[in-house]
Amino acid sequence: MAIGQYKSGGMSLADARLEADRQRLITNEHGSALEYRNQQRRENRAALAEKEEVEQRKSFTVKRLIAEYVDDASRTLASWKEVDRALRSYVVPELGKKPAGDVTRKEVVAMLDKLSRQGKTVQRNRTLAYLRRAYNWAIQNDVHGSITANPCHMIPQLTETSKERYLGPTELKRFISNLPKTDIEPAMQDFYLLLLLTALRPGEVAGLSENDFDSEEKTLRLEFTKSGKPHVLPISAQADEIIARRIEESPGNWLFPMKRQPNRHIREDSVQKPLRDAIPSLKILPTTPHDLRRTAGTGIAALGAPRLIVSMILNHADQSVTSIYDRHHYLPELRQWLDKWGEHVESMTPKKGKRRAAS
Repeated sequence: MAIGQYKSGGMSLADARLEADRQRLITNEHGSALEYRNQQRRENRAALAEKEEVEQRKSFTVKRLIAEYVDDASRTLASWKEVDRALRSYVVPELGKKPAGDVTRKEVVAMLDKLSRQGKTVQRNRTLAYLRRAYNWAIQNDVHGSITANPCHMIPQLTETSKERYLGPTELKRFISNLPKTDIEPAMQDFYLLLLLTALRPGEVAGLSENDFDSEEKTLRLEFTKSGKPHVLPISAQADEIIARRIEESPGNWLFPMKRQPNRHIREDSVQKPLRDAIPSLKILPTTPHDLRRTAGTGIAALGAPRLIVSMILNHADQSVTSIYDRHHYLPELRQWLDKWGEHVESMTPKKGKRRAAS
């Protein structure tokens, strides 16, 4: 067996003896040097395969799992836009960067608990169901070998109770009168008032941009909504005034941009705390932004609006057969009752003075 070059910069006699001893040991343990080299190659290939598997597992994140699942679900699932919105809004910020196969049940529970603490029991249950389906889809279709278990397994749904909280006439007047006296910054005050005047969902108001507003027609058009259908909503003079002010004062295209990232709109979960902290100053019972939407729907109904009009203002999904053939948009009727509601809210508003300076 040739083991090297003697002298001339090669092996010394002592080195040759050591290498000969090593080769004898290899032969005794492995049968031959060839078998030893083959074993080394197998171990190197196994180590390389394991490294590649680890890298693939790291690259297949929860965010990527959600994107691929929604892409597949959009072909057959009618409500795929709502599934996409919920998973991107609540799961991606918390777990999006983690390898999908490494997510634990404990991490999913911690993510869901945040929604529970915000009082979003229904949204928490829906998000859990959507994420469970995404993992089941990945496992059933063998999308990625590292996903062998569903971290949502055995996480129970919470009991959903019908929410009935809304502001009656006395509380509503107190809310409107005391809002300018609170520490809530002016932009967020506009947010709550616009939510009250339009009866939109808090997330829809948070994501409003100048492009959604038609200044000539005095309408808002939302392309992506919870119902899965575009929502065209006439706006009252009171809401128009707020929108015009937000367009003028906002640095970018969003009506309610983030302070540090004006190219992005505020998150829906960021509008909870200012209102919660201001409850003592507002002198009302604990209230959430969604309660303001419910207040608007209840108030418009109290003014005498038909239930169909209230439902259309709230953009509740209509699954009836009649709705398929009824293409009348009811825009004049919606405008009539939203104008009445705007005037009603304005009647409770104190005389205008100087607006609070932005903090």
